[in-house]
Amino acid sequence: MRDLRAFINELRQRKVFRVASIYVVSAWGAALGASELLPNFGVEHWVIKALVIGLLALFPVVVLLAWFFEVTRDGVVRDPRDLPADARQTHHTLRGADTALLESPGTLVQGLEVVWMDRGVEKRRVWSTAFTAGRDVECGVSTLDPVASRHHARFEPEGSHWVVSDLGSSNGTLLDGERITHQQLPMRCRVELGRGGQALDIRILNREAQTMILAAPDSGNAT
Repeated sequence: MRDLRAFINELRQRKVFRVASIYVVSAWGAALGASELLPNFGVEHWVIKALVIGLLALFPVVVLLAWFFEVTRDGVVRDPRDLPADARQTHHTLRGADTALLESPGTLVQGLEVVWMDRGVEKRRVWSTAFTAGRDVECGVSTLDPVASRHHARFEPEGSHWVVSDLGSSNGTLLDGERITHQQLPMRCRVELGRGGQALDIRILNREAQTMILAAPDSGNAT
């Protein structure tokens, strides 16, 4: 039963249900419109049947694409969870560093490296813009930990620093063991989404560290 729940949660995180629902509604609308309009233009009935069969045949393809790929502001990319650990690390690290470069031409914005465990697998990502952490699948750092709220905490750059803010969570946000509501982050720290809940190991990357990450892709092999 636990495996089934984990599988369903994985489908939600990969937005498979959402993509499948959108496709079903769109395909139904297309088939209905075709059956009403095409006969008026002398189109044979078998063409409409072929269209419906084609739409049905494409459904499993759409589901597979939703599983293996995700739509981001950078376009359609391979879901990092399906990449080998080394490639996944490189993907996240370089993507974060590249974003920092694009958002502030001529300078490197201080990145925020977040490391956390997800069902026994270490995940790591470098951020240069604000993000949230919680149980909602739309959160930048999404967790299944029941201690965490759906939208638990928000991390964002504020001036030359990074800050963390509790979003009115049920169990509070802890910074190095101390409960906080809005606090500047030190260079290295641990944030917990509720006492005993999901732990996030935080490291603020200075410019030299980001330069090294960008210049040495192989550094993504470190875990």
